[in-house]
This record gives sequence, structure tokens and C-alpha cells, in this order.
Amino acid sequence: MIWCVTPLLLAVGSEQAKSESVGAATLAIVAAAIGYVIKSLYEALKGQRYEVRARLAKLRRLESLLSSQLALYQIQSTLRDKLFQQLQTKNKITGSYKGETYEDIFSRTYATFDAEELELHAVIRGYTETGLAQINASIRAWLDADTDFKTGAIASSQRELLATQLRTLDVHLAMWEAKYAFWIPDHSEHALVYLQDER
Repeated sequence: MIWCVTPLLLAVGSEQAKSESVGAATLAIVAAAIGYVIKSLYEALKGQRYEVRARLAKLRRLESLLSSQLALYQIQSTLRDKLFQQLQTKNKITGSYKGETYEDIFSRTYATFDAEELELHAVIRGYTETGLAQINASIRAWLDADTDFKTGAIASSQRELLATQLRTLDVHLAMWEAKYAFWIPDHSEHALVYLQDER
């Protein structure tokens, strides 16, 4: 912009013209600088909007996986309760079972299962083997790839709480996978993988 003003200054020659031209040049420079700053801010905000959308998409993916996990768990729990009720009705649960987990009872009575109970047990086991195991592996993969939320690097009033919960979930799933690897593949009598079993 200055190179455009210089010929004008030489041609006019008066102090007033020089002063006005310098003022105009200064205004032009300031306007250009403001334009540059505004454009830079716009580009930065545009980039941030993309980053925010990408982060929200990542969180929605995790939310979807956790919702699927919960839905499978609830279906499996309904079937688990049904099998337990059948075993009670048919008096296959002998003695006191207080303190025993569902898995303890199912494993102990597995040899006495009839065709209907075996089928129900197989479905419950199938939810563990193909449903929960795959979803848990996907959640672990999400957690392994995450560099924003698990570290608490995202600016948010809830970032520490979320980071703590994600780290806790990561440990829980690692323990679940370890128990699954030991408990399920070579033991057809096992159907459930709970870290903290309930009756």
C-alpha cells in the first residue's frame, strides 16, 4: 500500500497533502492489518469448529458403543433371570445358594440342563462371546485412540470427571477381557463374565 502512496506524495508536494497521504496510508495499513486479523480469526474459528465437530463425533461414537453395551447387558440379564427362574422351578438349585453368583449356579448345575436350558444358556453365552466381547473391544480401541478426553486436555468444567471415568472404564475393560480370556473359551459351562457378580 505504501508504494501506491509514494507517487502521490511526490506529485502534490505540500505538507498538508503529505500529512493527509501519510494518514491515508496509515489508515490503509491499519485496515489491512485488521482485515488480516479478522481473516486469521475466522480461519482459526473455522478450524476450531471442525475440531469441535470432530470431538463431538468421537464422543457420540463412544456414547453409541456404551448404549449398545447397556442394551446387550439388559437383554442378557433378562435371559439370565429366566434361566435362574427355570432352575429354581425345576428344583435344580439344591442347598443354599446364598453368596453364590449366577455364574456359580449355572456352572454347578450345567450338567443337569435339559435341551431348553442348554439353549437358553447358549444364547446367554453368545451375548457374552459375540456381543459384549466385540463391543468391549471397540470401546477399548476408542479409549486407546483417544488423546483428548482421557487425558483431560479438553477445556471443559467436566473434563477431570470425564477423564477419571474414562480411565476407570479402561481399567475395568482390561480386567473384563482378562477374565473373559480365562473364563469363556475353554469352559462351555460358563456364560457370564462379571467382575463384581451379584447373586
